[in-house]
This record gives sequence, structure tokens and C-alpha cells, in this order.
Amino acid sequence: MLKQHFFLKMQDYGFWPKDLPTPYEQQINESDEAFAKRQKKMKKYDTLITKITKLYKDKREIKNKLLELRQKVADTQDIEKIRKEIGKQIYLFTNNILIMLFRTGPRT
Repeated sequence: MLKQHFFLKMQDYGFWPKDLPTPYEQQINESDEAFAKRQKKMKKYDTLITKITKLYKDKREIKNKLLELRQKVADTQDIEKIRKEIGKQIYLFTNNILIMLFRTGPRT
């Protein structure tokens, strides 16, 4: 109700064109097909948002793992030992991600 009032005030003060219906007027006057189309778009956007959120979560996990590895090898001067440890950790981490992907099935 408050948002509808806001749009009406925008029309009164000339910030919203009079001939352009507000989103609330569009929802009131929309057909069943337009409603189904809008719901389909919203569902598509929701799945996209979920995928992006998961990617950022994975990115955060990788960043934290790299920081942890950096702290672990910070006092070591042996380069080969550092490379071996980091390679091992990356292999284990990517292996776990692949296992999780195959358990949940392909992403669409």
C-alpha cells in the first residue's frame, strides 16, 4: 500500500509519466498468460541468483583455504615442500568439489 502511494505521488509530482502504468496497476490488469510469464522469469532469476551465491561461497572457501595454506607454509623456506603441500591441498579440494557435483547431478 505504501509503495502504491509512493508511485501515485510520483505521478502527481511529475516524476512518473501519466500514461505509463505503475507496477501495481500492471499487476492488477495483467492476464493469466502475462502472470505465468512473469512467474517463469522470476523463477529463472531465482535460480540464477542461487547459482551466483553458490559461486561466491565457493570463491570464499577457496580464498580461505589459500590463506590457511599461506599461513601454514609462511615459516618454511623449502620451495619444493611448499609446492608439494599446495598441490596436494588443491588436488584434495578439487576432488571434493567434483565428488559433490557428481552426487548432486549435472547443473542446468
